[in-house]
Amino acid sequence: MLLIEIFENIPEALTDLSNLTILDLSANNFSGKIPSNLSMIPGLVYFNVSGNNFDGNKKLCGKPLDRKCEEMTKQQHRNN
Repeated sequence: MLLIEIFENIPEALTDLSNLTILDLSANNFSGKIPSNLSMIPGLVYFNVSGNNFDGNKKLCGKPLDRKCEEMTKQQHRNN
């Protein structure tokens, strides 16, 4: 496990890490937008960006859900 604190935007170069399976960028004080091409990492099964200051993701804001989200299988993640 590698823990690095970066205090700017998420680097676009992360998408070049094709064997990446877990990406935890929580609590790094990132700002700006989440790069859309992160969804193109083929083996990514876990992605956490909590504890940051992103903007431009208005559809992700709102009240907490009344119930927990259903767990998705790896195959469902790949199809999204």
